[in-house]
Amino acid sequence: MHQSPTYEVLTRKVSLIKLNGNGKDKGENVIGCEYSPPLKGKPYSIYTGNGKVFKTSSLIDIRRTYTALLLRTKNSIYQIKYL
Repeated sequence: MHQSPTYEVLTRKVSLIKLNGNGKDKGENVIGCEYSPPLKGKPYSIYTGNGKVFKTSSLIDIRRTYTALLLRTKNSIYQIKYL
C-alpha cells in the first residue's frame, strides 16, 4: 500500500472589522476562516461559510498591534482579531 505524504493546513478563525479613517469601529464585522495569512500586495480572503468568500482589495500595509493586525487597502482599513 502506497501512502502519499500528508500536509497540515493551517487556517485560523478570524474576526475582520472594517474601521473608519480615524481607527474607530464602523460596525462591519466578518467572521470566518482565513485562506492564508495576510500578505502585502495581495487581497486578503476569508471563507465565511456556505460557499461564500469575503475578499479585500490588495493590501498596501500590514501593522501589528498588541491585540490585532491592521490591514490597509487603497480605500479601507481593517482590523483582524484571531479567535
